[in-house]
Amino acid sequence: MMCAKCHASIPWYRVAWISRWTCAQCGACGQRWGRKLDVQACLVLAFMVAGILAVRQIEMGSAVRVALLAAWMVIGVYVDSVTVKLVPAKRAATASREQKTRP
Repeated sequence: MMCAKCHASIPWYRVAWISRWTCAQCGACGQRWGRKLDVQACLVLAFMVAGILAVRQIEMGSAVRVALLAAWMVIGVYVDSVTVKLVPAKRAATASREQKTRP
């Protein structure tokens, strides 16, 4: 992920912890970035849930199942982190509030 302000790299594992209430800060310029909830976030969540349900249906040992589920979660978090749309932190909070108040 790249900072839109200074084009410095933001590691995917830092972007993964961004939620509607928390943000990540660019190490180079100090800009705080939040997450905008959009269709992409919903699709990644649906993809992860479908994978978890599929793994639960396959006959296999517990250790293999746990390993597959852990790998699936890491892959899902990584895909979400590199495809998320980052917005400045104040705009992210405002966008989340606007989505809640819409009829």
